[in-house]
Amino acid sequence: MNGVALGRTSCTAFLANQLRVHFSAAAYVLFQALRSACAGTELARAQVDRLRDALVKVSAYVRQVTRRLYVALPEHYPWESVWRTASACIGAWP
Repeated sequence: MNGVALGRTSCTAFLANQLRVHFSAAAYVLFQALRSACAGTELARAQVDRLRDALVKVSAYVRQVTRRLYVALPEHYPWESVWRTASACIGAWP
């Protein structure tokens, strides 16, 4: 769980550290769901750092039209097929 900074409990207050741990655990669960959405791809067994770098930290143009979001990925994005597969698994339209 190094990719979600679970070990970062540097506050002096217990409740602040507990909240950080809960946020880190929730982020890890979300990354586990993202990893399961990538089943059948080369990122199916990737660690949190790799998933974050390949799928989350993407410079994309997002446009909202009424109740829909349109995401325009970069032209030379190497993980486009994996990103589309994962987004389709969580209910996005192509």
